[in-house]
Amino acid sequence: MKKENKKRADTLRKESVRNGHAHPLISYGKRELDLLRYMSNSRDERLNVKGYARLSSIPRASIYYMLEKLMRDDLIEKPYSACYKITNKGINVVDVTNGGVSNVGSMRRKDLVSDKTNLSCHYIKYKAKIVDREHFSLEKVKKLNPKRTRKLALKNLTQYYLYFDDATITVNPKMIILSLHDIVSENAESADFESFNKAVGYLSKLEKVGLKTENIELDTAHYARVKSILAESLKKIDDRYYLELDNGHKFFIDYSDGTIEDETTSSEMREKVDGFFKDLNNTDSKLSDLDKIKDILGTIAKLETTRLISSIDPEKLGDIKGQNKLPSYFG
Repeated sequence: MKKENKKRADTLRKESVRNGHAHPLISYGKRELDLLRYMSNSRDERLNVKGYARLSSIPRASIYYMLEKLMRDDLIEKPYSACYKITNKGINVVDVTNGGVSNVGSMRRKDLVSDKTNLSCHYIKYKAKIVDREHFSLEKVKKLNPKRTRKLALKNLTQYYLYFDDATITVNPKMIILSLHDIVSENAESADFESFNKAVGYLSKLEKVGLKTENIELDTAHYARVKSILAESLKKIDDRYYLELDNGHKFFIDYSDGTIEDETTSSEMREKVDGFFKDLNNTDSKLSDLDKIKDILGTIAKLETTRLISSIDPEKLGDIKGQNKLPSYFG
């Protein structure tokens, strides 16, 4: 009589991988395989969860869930806190499924960022009011060649989600929301220009499939300097550096995924900080020089006051001193 195998499914999966099988006994979805491919392409580095979330348009919570799932099958290891690395077994799975998984690793921000273009502009969201959607249909959207589409039909709201390589578009009954992925550039001005051109380009394409819009507006975006010297310094002062600016803007240090960035929701503040550090780089002056200048100006003011007093005729000076008495208005 054959003995029944009562081992738990999780144990069977682990044994399957240990025994050298390329595929575990469960099948992974496209998102898990994309994550493995991404980690395989950057296997010498630890996973930047926040960066991958931006590139893949997957919420961080979902990525952490996938990581835990892949760790249970020994495809990913976690040597220490906030450090995720693919194992040889994980690489084996990627090699076997090679060709069936999109190369997400080709979109790594590390490949895009150079010493001169290390400004990452993200959370870029444009909104536009829909003035005519009579001829719009999901069937027409296929002409734009999106990666995929999704329709969400709620009781009082129907939404369409259009996913592209560099943007996610949400079509509501009265408004379009354009969420652009990372824009990597040298400064905030060029990032704003590039993102606006992309947004206008997508709105022009949507007009061809029956969606006419007006009044495009930009929500608050985030401008982050990658591998920031300023962030490294402020992190040593305060593990959670956070500054409230005027008009609801913020300046803060983000190192939640192991990559330290100084980040702000104000493009004006971004330019001021960058300009300040450029000035520091291009001059031999020090901040301590300001104290010296203040002392020198104080001394100059005292000397100038003494010179003016000494230049006044003593008799006139006596008249000026005598004016301390109350004047008489009665003869």
